Amino acid sequence: MISGEFEYYKELKILNKENEDVFYFDIKNKLLCNKGWRGRNIYIKLIVFENDLEEVMKVVREDISKIEVYSDILKDKYEEEVRDLYIKYIEIQASRASDRNQYKEVCRIIEKFRKVSDNNKIEEIKKKLRGLYRKRPAFIDELSRG
Repeated sequence: MISGEFEYYKELKILNKENEDVFYFDIKNKLLCNKGWRGRNIYIKLIVFENDLEEVMKVVREDISKIEVYSDILKDKYEEEVRDLYIKYIEIQASRASDRNQYKEVCRIIEKFRKVSDNNKIEEIKKKLRGLYRKRPAFIDELSRG
């Protein structure tokens, strides 16, 4: 499994039924030590499968772009932090945007943010972006469409 086959985890877990927690901890730590992208991907699949929200939150803190993927499972336990990270992610993406397609992408992220936030926060972030990027008419146009 360490080499990249997550499908085996369920079978191995059944074989280690008496020591499930120890087995999970051991596999998780071995995957953490694996510095390759494959090991990292398996690690993320593992912690999501086991609903290890604390570890998933650590992954999101390290790679803020993962907030889009994991906000749904994290929002109940880490509501405020998920909201703050989403806002930070939106601001980062907005600062990098330089054409209409990228502005649309920022607006798409804002729409996804709606799932974990209220309309007041949505309007607040849009207002902030309008102020910061008032000299980008295409961005202002895209923000007003959403």
